[in-house]
Amino acid sequence: MMLAGIGDMFGKYIGILDWELARDYSGEYFCEKIAKDVIDATDKCLYNGYNLASRDKECIKNIMEGFLVTGLGMAYTGNSRPASGSEHIIAHAWELHDIEAGNRPQLHGLEVCEGTRLVAIMYKMLREETDDEHLKELIDKYIPYFDAVEEFCVKMEVPPTVTDRDVILNGIKRALIMRDRYTILFYLRDQGKFEEYAERATDKLLELYK
Repeated sequence: MMLAGIGDMFGKYIGILDWELARDYSGEYFCEKIAKDVIDATDKCLYNGYNLASRDKECIKNIMEGFLVTGLGMAYTGNSRPASGSEHIIAHAWELHDIEAGNRPQLHGLEVCEGTRLVAIMYKMLREETDDEHLKELIDKYIPYFDAVEEFCVKMEVPPTVTDRDVILNGIKRALIMRDRYTILFYLRDQGKFEEYAERATDKLLELYK
């Protein structure tokens, strides 16, 4: 359960980047102070999370404080932007798939963690392939976070929740229409690259599990 808590916090890296993307490419309101507070809280969860196996009190405290900081950010903002982005929407799509199939969904935080790894792949692909210098600079700020999350997941053996290619892919496609929130999914759609990136990112994610 605590690993799922950390996994949910990891999603904030994608959520805040998606929020910055929305600010710059759709004119959405963005709060620097709230974003910084959420990132700082997530950093504490990430770098102290290696002590989770010993049930370290500081590790558990960081997770709970992370949820508190995020909750306050949502209250001040008036929406869930500080807490979630494309990674959460994809996770919800996977959860709906399980429910519709009559299965119990996986722990939400673990679903979010997998969604985070997936969307991080999309952002890295976009960073390498875009000619938009501003977008490159924006993504560059977050790549160290993405790399640190991936290293954590490997070292801590965070289990994948979805390994079926069609389920992963359908979750990405469903997420695009589940919520009217500007994220990398909307950006890719507008650039005519959504289908391509969904397919390629899914394959790259599954490569990580081999």
